[in-house]
Amino acid sequence: MFRFRFLLSPQGADGNGQGGGASEGQGGGNQTPEFDATKAFEQLLAKNNNDSVALASRLWQENYDLREKNRQLATKVPGEDAVVITKDDAKALKAYRDLGEPKDVKEELATGRASTTELTGIRKADAYKAVAEANGYEPKVFTKLATNEGLEIVETEAPGAKGGKATKGYSVKNADGSTTPLSEYADANWGEFASSLKPASTKPPAGTPARSGRGTPPSVQAEDKVIAQFHATGLYDL
Repeated sequence: MFRFRFLLSPQGADGNGQGGGASEGQGGGNQTPEFDATKAFEQLLAKNNNDSVALASRLWQENYDLREKNRQLATKVPGEDAVVITKDDAKALKAYRDLGEPKDVKEELATGRASTTELTGIRKADAYKAVAEANGYEPKVFTKLATNEGLEIVETEAPGAKGGKATKGYSVKNADGSTTPLSEYADANWGEFASSLKPASTKPPAGTPARSGRGTPPSVQAEDKVIAQFHATGLYDL
């Protein structure tokens, strides 16, 4: 499409625009020659076999096509509050919205994490209890000590004497990845709780009259004792 810009020069004294000026090179310098719209139109008309009706129809169609393209582009321009994102981001956003309102999703995630943490704690407590029973420790006391220190206990095997069957044991996994046998760790770190951690047999000697059922059972006494010991040290909170 051609755009015409008509630049009118002041006419000279003869009334034919032949007066002095830049067009005659006076004071010209590097000035850009003026666009001759009439000459350009004549050239365009010549290219269309001097058919003015055909040329007008062609120019009108080109103008219409440009205006229609502008209308279509205008409908694609985002509004002031709109944000342009990629197709992949749009798919991800839809997937997130399908999960529900952000507030509800956040609450469900928090509840799920809390439940997972609680379940992990229960499973770890059960594992500590099993290890305590396998090593002759008071389960409740051992679980409190191990939980407070966040111990990671792993199952190990020691080769049997003279090629015999390997024996299973338990060790505490240290921060550097090494392990310490559980019994050694307990002796080195829990000596002050030894009497409660691994109490002597509570089975009464032969001939001892049976208890009447009153009083505190030995297992409860051991637990109360270790709690008192914890509080006395000031290092633990049970």
